[in-house]
Amino acid sequence: IIMKFKKLFIFTILLGFSFLLIGCNAAKTAQNRLEDAGYIVESGDEDEVSNELSQYGIENITNIYLVYDDEDDSIPNAIIVEYESEEALENEILGEDESKADYEDMIYKNLFVISLEVMNQDNIIDIIKGD
Repeated sequence: IIMKFKKLFIFTILLGFSFLLIGCNAAKTAQNRLEDAGYIVESGDEDEVSNELSQYGIENITNIYLVYDDEDDSIPNAIIVEYESEEALENEILGEDESKADYEDMIYKNLFVISLEVMNQDNIIDIIKGD
């Protein structure tokens, strides 16, 4: 019985660690793709972001990224909200009768992408997804 618990414990730790790596990888992949396309990606202050969003009941956020198309811009082209996991994003974003497909133009793995581009809103998410 002890061996089964040990195996289960080790499996749980490895599974959790792999989800952590996948989440971190999505943000890095998105950042690399955007920078390759000529965008500038700035990371927000994790503590400041967490404190600000928790006031509105939004939790399970790892970070926020601001995306600019020019280093002189003062208004971002997009805001990327990185959640701890895909499950955390789905729990926060999706309503009772909604599915991930309803937000396919705003979700990439554990990232929620808010495009602020007026003329070409799909451009940012398409770049992030590698389309």
